[in-house]
Amino acid sequence: VDKSIIGLPVVAMTRFRGQSEKVVVAESQLFEKPESLSFEKAAAIPVNYLTAYALLVAMGGLQKGESVLIHNAGGGVGLAALDIAKKIGATTYGTASPSKHEFLRARGLDHPIDYRTQDWLPILKELTNDRGVELVIDPIGGAHWKKSYAALRHTGRLGMFGVSAASANGLGGKLK
Repeated sequence: VDKSIIGLPVVAMTRFRGQSEKVVVAESQLFEKPESLSFEKAAAIPVNYLTAYALLVAMGGLQKGESVLIHNAGGGVGLAALDIAKKIGATTYGTASPSKHEFLRARGLDHPIDYRTQDWLPILKELTNDRGVELVIDPIGGAHWKKSYAALRHTGRLGMFGVSAASANGLGGKLK
């Protein structure tokens, strides 16, 4: 057991119910919190950034020069995905309400798309010369996944997570 971490501020990887001041986890799940990060920002790493990393890199295989459509680009996972995609060197498209477009552009989003007042798919197709993107990450699911699938180039990949359409339809899950 490494006792050097005792008394230091840490971030812990938890499966569920990690939004607490005190949790019990295995030592392998602890990481020292960098001084430069607040606790709030550090807490976003395991939730938002690991989810985005899994979708973009581990499962999505996003490469430099490819393109990605990030649905809900202004949300926690969306912002993390934007940061990671820009670091990789991908062209980024993102659906978001118009009030977030300026912020997202400043954050590095190449092409914000308003999904509230227009159909986002024809806009994306126009922006990509009807080619679509290599990767779409979609937190909505339900009937929405068909449009996300239609946004893909040949050999494109679709990463789904959260699937908020399921909870909106009353398909809940219980944590055990």
